[in-house]
Amino acid sequence: MVIQHDYYGDLSTRLVLPLSRQAYLNGYSHQATPLVNIDFQTVAINTPSMTSISKGKLNNRHFICNLRSERSSVISAIDALVTNT
Repeated sequence: MVIQHDYYGDLSTRLVLPLSRQAYLNGYSHQATPLVNIDFQTVAINTPSMTSISKGKLNNRHFICNLRSERSSVISAIDALVTNT
């Protein structure tokens, strides 16, 4: 999940949050890993694994949906990761 604002589009990297199948995080539930539904599958936004990736490694086939509606969940997850609240 690319979370970097388009304003920083001239940078060579993109800040991303990996999405993990809920089963891979079995037994691990935290505010930093909110659940979202994509194509009738529940996945976790794996905020603790936040990383950057080269802009050149991303292309349109990697984009499967827009999670703009989860904006507040993403911001809360990042806040939970940083502040533990």
